[in-house]
Amino acid sequence: MFNKILSIFLLFVTTICNCTIAKAQCNTALNLPYLNGFENEINGQTPACFSTENIGNPISVLVGSGSASAYQGSKFLSFYPNLTPWGRGWLFLPAINFIGGKTYQISFVYRGSCPFPLPEELPASFYLAYGSNPNEISMNTFLGVGQHLYTDYRSFNAFFSIPTGTHFLGIRYITSDNSNNLTIDNLSVSEYNPNISCNSNVASLTPDCCSGGTITASSNVGINSISWLLNGRIISTEQGTWETSGTTIAGGNGSGSGANQVTNPYAIVQDTAGNVYVADAGNNRIQKFIPGNPNGITVAGGNGIGSGNNQLNNPRGVFVDMSGNIYISDAGNNRVQRWAKNAISGITVAGGNGQGIASNQLDFPYGLYVDKGGSIYIADANNSRVQKWMPNAIIGTTVAGGNGNGISPNQLSYATGVCLDAAGNVYVNDFSNNRVQKWLVDSTTGITVAGGNGAGFGANQLDGPRGIYVECNGNVFVADQNNNRIQKWLPGEIAGTTIAGGNGIGNSSIQLSSPAAVFGDRNGNIHIADRQNNRIQQFSLQKTKKYSGITNGVYKAIINTTDCCNITSQPVTINSTYNDTICPGSSTYFVSGSNSLTNTYQWQIDTGNGYNNISNNNTYNGANSDTLKLNAPSTSFYGFSYRCIINGNTISPEHTLRFAVKWVGSCSLWSNPLSWNCGVIPDENTDVLVDAANFFLSPFVIANAVCRSIKLMPGSNLRVQRGFKLEIKNNSFQ
Repeated sequence: MFNKILSIFLLFVTTICNCTIAKAQCNTALNLPYLNGFENEINGQTPACFSTENIGNPISVLVGSGSASAYQGSKFLSFYPNLTPWGRGWLFLPAINFIGGKTYQISFVYRGSCPFPLPEELPASFYLAYGSNPNEISMNTFLGVGQHLYTDYRSFNAFFSIPTGTHFLGIRYITSDNSNNLTIDNLSVSEYNPNISCNSNVASLTPDCCSGGTITASSNVGINSISWLLNGRIISTEQGTWETSGTTIAGGNGSGSGANQVTNPYAIVQDTAGNVYVADAGNNRIQKFIPGNPNGITVAGGNGIGSGNNQLNNPRGVFVDMSGNIYISDAGNNRVQRWAKNAISGITVAGGNGQGIASNQLDFPYGLYVDKGGSIYIADANNSRVQKWMPNAIIGTTVAGGNGNGISPNQLSYATGVCLDAAGNVYVNDFSNNRVQKWLVDSTTGITVAGGNGAGFGANQLDGPRGIYVECNGNVFVADQNNNRIQKWLPGEIAGTTIAGGNGIGNSSIQLSSPAAVFGDRNGNIHIADRQNNRIQQFSLQKTKKYSGITNGVYKAIINTTDCCNITSQPVTINSTYNDTICPGSSTYFVSGSNSLTNTYQWQIDTGNGYNNISNNNTYNGANSDTLKLNAPSTSFYGFSYRCIINGNTISPEHTLRFAVKWVGSCSLWSNPLSWNCGVIPDENTDVLVDAANFFLSPFVIANAVCRSIKLMPGSNLRVQRGFKLEIKNNSFQ
């Protein structure tokens, strides 16, 4: 089974500029003998897994219908295609152990390879191909598009499946500019393991009324990332977002030992039923909080500080397995205890032989993780290592660190958190080095996947990271203690994104104070041990996403959830009638229905006296292209019609511009723009839609008002106060 990570390097360059050569890392899962001597441009580390064998045969390259030369260097692999605009390049990579019918995830970072043309962002389309050898490619799968600049790396992620008997993976790209090809680095391919719970996930896609060409995707679970498809092709991929305010789900009632209190919570975990377990270090106990109940139940410890089987001493980590067994890092006793479900005492399953560095000892064990086979991974903090204890073992095996306290790739400095991904790779919270290290299976060195740029508040920095959580797709969440925030790092990214906190130290709903741990549920909600606030905060992952600036066509949304489920929405067709109705102050696009590079285009406008040619100005962009953009036209354009003359004789479909505003607010004044989806007040050229079934949430006109037409949805109401008038210009009221 191919469940390892392939990390390799691709470099696409042209003959017209001298571009910097990128270097990357690899993994022994694939036979890649031509990658001799590469380094990782981002991490600055030399992987130990590169083969020293000779290449044998040249790498096959195909560039459109033209030709290209390929060669090997001792330090890089590249090819020089002769590209024209919308040129296309291939690079084939020999790979082994792909299994037909399985689904894999591909991710990489990329940027433009030459410093021009700037500052314009350019699109790049990515494809995969497969074959039994590099010269026999039988399939071609579109992955999606991205925008690239020379100045920074962007991330790309997609899922794909392959047919049986194909062991060669090809990557194809198409760029819209012949002087800005791509540098692709940190490419990884891993097996995607679907979860049976995916069957319960649903997604929907709906067009918003009169919102300037906007569609909304909704899911019954949090949206980790979303890909928007137009006519079967991915046009955009974006990450999910969390609510900016947190909700207290445990504690928050001051420091104390009451059932509704926690003191210095250092770790949290959730079981399959949604119950939250807290390592309540200050009270030497583990508290279980049932959703909706502010009072916790003591399920381990709580019998005073001590080393008895029914006692704990400063618990720093907690984990609950599928059977309900509770594993506890009993730091003060240098042991890990397992408490069976409903037990009144625990048994020692790791350590417990005094403080020390021997294989049967631990020194202040911190975070822990238990895999499906029952092996325990322990962040052995003071020994700067991660120990793996097999079931019933009396000694542990070092799987990360253990080479003394230090900053080298094979060292750790005060390990406080540990987590595994689906492939069995170990992620370690390297506290004093302000970084998170990823140790591939059986590797002797780690790779920095978060931080590692010194202590600081920058997006590429951490300061005292205390706990980590890793999703099945490799996203890393870090409890960045001294920055009072939670950072999310995508695979291959050189900087993180703040998803909770980051608003200074404090106890408001948007703040944290020395967060010690982070854990995510299957809905994508993030739970945080907000240590100095003595509470557990939940930040909810949003379940809706909007896509704006749409053109005519058939749209779908593929939603990826935090448990690596992919949900595809039903298709929604956007036609010219819908697309031509926009919000006042919004921009919109008209499409000609043709996009050939050899065609000529001329857009025309009819203001009521016949069609006339238009040219680019402050209102119009693309007057001589396949797509015309109207830049926030005035509502006085209501009823204007547009068409495109293609090649001097073919006439495109006609577009008639309309403006509309939808009532979405609570009971308020007609004149309050915040109560309208466009944030503007309706005028004589605006059609009004009222969709508020609750009488008290309907618009109430208490000033003279005007609109072009009004439509009331079923159950909706409209009220006008005595003494004022509402003028409907075209006498249309439905």
